[in-house]
Amino acid sequence: MNSETSAQSSNSDLSGESHNPANAGSSTGVSIDTKTIVGAEAITSSDMEVSVSPIGGTIGKYEIRSQLGAGGMGAVYLAFDTLIEREVAIKVLSQEVANSTVALQRFLQEARSIGRLNNPNVVSIYEIDRWNGQYYLVMELLSGGSLAELVEKRGPLPWQEACQLIAQAASGLAAAHSAGMVHRDIKPENLMLTKEGLVKVVDFGLSKLVDAANDTRTAVTKQGQILGTPQYMSPEQFESTEVDSRTDIYSLGASLYRLLTARFPFQDCASIVQTMMAHLNKPAPKPTEIDSRIPKECDRIITRAMSKRPADRYQHASEMAADLTALLQSQNGIVRDSREAEAATRVISDKPKFESLTIADEVKPLRSVAIIEPSKMLAAMMRDAVVRAGASRIDVLSSKEEALTTIGRRVPDLLITAMQLSDGRGLDLISALCQQSSLSRTCVVLNSSDSTVEDLIGAGSAASQILAPKKVRPDDVLRVVHAAGPCEIAQGPVANALDPLSLRLVVMTDLDKTPEKLADLIRQVGLLDVSVIGLGDAALIPKDDVPTVVLRLSPIPTKASTVVLQDTKNSIFSHAGRHLLAEISLDSKAMYLSAVYRQGVTASVHRILDAKRLTCLLQACRAA
Repeated sequence: MNSETSAQSSNSDLSGESHNPANAGSSTGVSIDTKTIVGAEAITSSDMEVSVSPIGGTIGKYEIRSQLGAGGMGAVYLAFDTLIEREVAIKVLSQEVANSTVALQRFLQEARSIGRLNNPNVVSIYEIDRWNGQYYLVMELLSGGSLAELVEKRGPLPWQEACQLIAQAASGLAAAHSAGMVHRDIKPENLMLTKEGLVKVVDFGLSKLVDAANDTRTAVTKQGQILGTPQYMSPEQFESTEVDSRTDIYSLGASLYRLLTARFPFQDCASIVQTMMAHLNKPAPKPTEIDSRIPKECDRIITRAMSKRPADRYQHASEMAADLTALLQSQNGIVRDSREAEAATRVISDKPKFESLTIADEVKPLRSVAIIEPSKMLAAMMRDAVVRAGASRIDVLSSKEEALTTIGRRVPDLLITAMQLSDGRGLDLISALCQQSSLSRTCVVLNSSDSTVEDLIGAGSAASQILAPKKVRPDDVLRVVHAAGPCEIAQGPVANALDPLSLRLVVMTDLDKTPEKLADLIRQVGLLDVSVIGLGDAALIPKDDVPTVVLRLSPIPTKASTVVLQDTKNSIFSHAGRHLLAEISLDSKAMYLSAVYRQGVTASVHRILDAKRLTCLLQACRAA
């Protein structure tokens, strides 16, 4: 029986009166069910006799107000601490479980360990004591519901909110793992929210306790727990091999997929056996296949977390938390808690489920640059260009080893690397740096004439990823850096104010009309020469020397925007060396710059198109 079942089952309190836990806490104005309590997941039968104080009585200093659940582990009560004057949850162990020396010792050890954690993302245990010969735990009362309930209520969560919630859970798990604990049953049901929206990991150590009790009743409990959560179990759990903290990381990746899509990782499996085989053999699912507006970095994080071999996963939960945080920062989509996110999305509750939060883009002046180039002449040319662009801290390096050491200490705003280095490839350097340091605020440029944008994207995640052929001038590379962000060229011709009369904007779209959001941006920038053509009408783009930005508008694409851009750029720009092409993706809340192309240089980005970003695009298209 799972927690939903136990939350709805009717129980008898010790006064002999019928009591329905679904109504527990109504007298106090707090809506609570057994899923909000540590250990409620393990309460699976209601026929275990538990001899404790009747409702209205006391356990030590705690007034017992209502029973929230009862089962093979014991009983859980809503209680009131008369000294501190706060509501708490109390779990009283059944005598049968307490009589198992191994089970009791494990239970107390886990409880003491959690009590020492004092981590904001792990449920708090206030006290362990005995009353009338029975052990009880006093725990934090969580009334915000579980992440499972959040998804049931709202459907797929905005990716920013989902990543923020799972990042909190990963932080809590990291603390628990450092203390030597393995949860073994991570799932959205065991990730609870406070009323303020803070995530708390609950239900530590219960599977160990059930194993230790080793009787008929707990064997049924164990079977019920396994059958109840196969959607999140790691391959090693299905194979009944030894598990460690990395099994929790696997389950956390599966939980992130659930929050992003409102689907289980292998939802199409028709049986438990099929689900088990999928976890053992099938590749981790990709949320972008359900909603292409989700950043591809979410695919990478889930794929790594849910790797079949524990050695291929994140080795520490803190690493997963860091990647999620870096993604949020790089996309400027930080969601502080679920309450804030729910308030932000409540006004669009009648719109499609896949809504994303609109967060203002961030533009920062280019200050620090790392150049990794074995050719002294090419390195000097690039250094001179970034000095003219306003960079004040420049590291010129020649090898992968040098770069890993230097950039590991201080991550630059802009990283420019050659493909062929003295001790490796530029792509391998980028991949290693993405593992070693966060490049969530760094623009990465790969100078290569025989690589693709897809190769660069596959190497790792950065704020912007730019492929520049070797023959392109450094100034032309920096123009695309300025257009794509998040770095802004602060000095030189690119930084000069716009003259709206000297620039042209061409909008390519098959929509019935130009989106009002874009029309408003055009008015803010003050452009006068604006035309609208169809997506198939590239021949209508003027072939003169007037600097022109071409915005190719499309709904959220079903494949990478850079691939769409590659399919169209040659026909559009065969005649226009100065022109700049920008791929713009739309949803109901915002417009996003997905890719930029100019003078052979291609950028893959994900930035909100606002007035500042449009200005950067227009500045970048001007002649040198």
